[in-house]
Amino acid sequence: MELINSLVTEGGLVHCRRVAVSFAVYLGLMFLFLYIPTVQLVWFYRIMGVSQYMTPVYWYFIPEVQIPIELLLGHVFFLSVLEMRKDVIGHIQHHVLVFLSAQLGLTRLLIPLSQIRTTSSSSSSSSSSNVSNIVYYCFYTVYHVYNICCLYV
Repeated sequence: MELINSLVTEGGLVHCRRVAVSFAVYLGLMFLFLYIPTVQLVWFYRIMGVSQYMTPVYWYFIPEVQIPIELLLGHVFFLSVLEMRKDVIGHIQHHVLVFLSAQLGLTRLLIPLSQIRTTSSSSSSSSSSNVSNIVYYCFYTVYHVYNICCLYV
């Protein structure tokens, strides 16, 4: 119901922007999870000399009508499930991120710090030391993320 209310209350430009962002996200996901594995599978078949026995077989009575209806129903169902379960999905993502960052030793880099501790006790230099701590943690995080990216590239 929230989706319909947002369609009615918000302007067309907002919806065009949301559609463009969703399109870009879906395009990236399709490239990552469909195109790249397919190219790798074809490359593997060519290298190994195996015939392509995994060709999909579609059974459509009227494909011009059935395919768009299936896509529409799939998208509506997927979006409604995401809308209903967004809190559960967020909690699961949080727990997975905390677990993986603890296992990989990246907790200080990925999970936000709860409080920045200062070493000075005077109140006049407190604000300047807070700023210097923030700058230090920002450069520290960027430096380690850069090192991690260089290891895997």
